[in-house]
Amino acid sequence: MAASIAFECMNKDANIVDKSVKLSLVELVIGSSMHALHLPFGGQLLSLNQGFMLSRFLKDFDSRIAASKMIMEVSSVASLMKALAPVGKKLGPMISISTQGFLYMLGILAFGRNLLGQMVGMVLLSPWAFIQPLVTYYIIYGHDLTSALKYFSDKHESIFHILYYVIAFKALLAALIPLVIRFVSEEKIQLLENKIEKMAVPKKRKNTGHSPVRAALNELFRPMFIISILLMVSFFVFSGESAIEIFWKIMRAFAIAFLIFYLARNPYVHSLFARLALKNKLAARLYEIETSAAAKIEKLN
Repeated sequence: MAASIAFECMNKDANIVDKSVKLSLVELVIGSSMHALHLPFGGQLLSLNQGFMLSRFLKDFDSRIAASKMIMEVSSVASLMKALAPVGKKLGPMISISTQGFLYMLGILAFGRNLLGQMVGMVLLSPWAFIQPLVTYYIIYGHDLTSALKYFSDKHESIFHILYYVIAFKALLAALIPLVIRFVSEEKIQLLENKIEKMAVPKKRKNTGHSPVRAALNELFRPMFIISILLMVSFFVFSGESAIEIFWKIMRAFAIAFLIFYLARNPYVHSLFARLALKNKLAARLYEIETSAAAKIEKLN
């Protein structure tokens, strides 16, 4: 009896490993391609891809509870694989994948693994790629960000209306994905995924990442962050702030942003969190599955 239970657990873990590897490899190709081509909205596309793959994974489960558990385990393991990668962004993708998995899971848990549950899960998942950057910028700028958003929304209301339409359009597109899956043959989807997976591991990849300090400095000069600084400066000027107040507020924003970007990429910080997490049985199990998934990807090189 005990041997049978152990064998069943091993099969379940192997299933989670397989699905986590698929999600990670496809995300790697999409993310790398978007970055190489300098295309915007990469996070939006990755969030839709995660929902697409989670919707496909549901066919292997009979109950909403089992399906919901799978969604959270696959998303958590895939996020760990991002967080523990030797190079590249860590904290942002980790939060995105795990949070979007949780939001998608709520739709399945509430309405089941049927079409309605999948569509609701996709709609819940879709806005997070818009929300997460706002959370980051709020940590950087504090209450000044909300004041600036209110100021610019009053002055440029039409721009914010366009943003609302973009968010609504993405939610509609996300809701249609589970419906589209039903009209596309599994063989064609599997063939496409196999091609993408081969693109993800053509040869042994070298660790070409920068040090955490240099990577954090590079983040400070990314266009989106520079634009946010310019917008905040213009808001401070129009709101009557003195030059010295503007200077110190911007310097504070740079300092907080650098600290966030540095901690997000520092391997020692991540190893510390990993050691703390291993004291929890659930986290230790997910870490063990992540190790198996990482080893499986390594064998593909």
